[in-house]
Amino acid sequence: MRNLLDQKHEYLPNDKLTLRCECTLSNGIEFQRIEDTFYDLHLTPLLKQRIRDTHFALCTSEPKSVSDDLRCLYKDQILSDIRLETKSQTFHAHKSVLCARSPVFTSMLTTNMKENLTGCIQVEDLEDSTIDQFLLFLYTDILEDLQWESAMKLYYAAYKYQVQRLKDLCTSFLITGLNKRNIGDLLILADKHQDSDLMTAVEKFICMRDKQIFCTDEWESFMETHSEIAMKTMYFYLKNGRD
Repeated sequence: MRNLLDQKHEYLPNDKLTLRCECTLSNGIEFQRIEDTFYDLHLTPLLKQRIRDTHFALCTSEPKSVSDDLRCLYKDQILSDIRLETKSQTFHAHKSVLCARSPVFTSMLTTNMKENLTGCIQVEDLEDSTIDQFLLFLYTDILEDLQWESAMKLYYAAYKYQVQRLKDLCTSFLITGLNKRNIGDLLILADKHQDSDLMTAVEKFICMRDKQIFCTDEWESFMETHSEIAMKTMYFYLKNGRD
């Protein structure tokens, strides 16, 4: 009210309060657009310009994308019909989205499996933050704030639920971030999940930096704790060298 009175010359010309209402009626077909309708409101030029500016901003604002809408669907839990439960948190999701993105979820949620009958999927081997990132990707196809550790965990989630695109993105990110101190982690990951493409990429990385890697304390420790994988890697190196 104070702001209204302070700008009385704009909003209360001739001591009259004018309320502007906008109504839109449509039969589904737009033949032409109404540019301005002020009738006999006696608006000041400044107020007319503000109305035009507001109308222009509304008409030219960037529309939301499908991924934005699906993000809201997930975050706002709109009409969710399935739960993913960890030891400490419950995530609400939609069967249709999960099935569209993962053949594992399709098998769970379109048959008489326990998950479909109870409306709950128990997830005990993934952290809450990983589940949230995983679900966001299923809804939006976007990976946000990806770091080395989270990429390792999301790779496992993608492997478990057979989300190939997510697995490929995590693989690419991990290979790009390879260095002499983390190659052991990726060798273990590739061996555990029998990922020959990832294993070959790591082995080629090692062949190109053999002395930098084989002379480190990390590699010596890796040979002691994972001797079989280290032996296979050394065999690959001796067989292929820098070729």
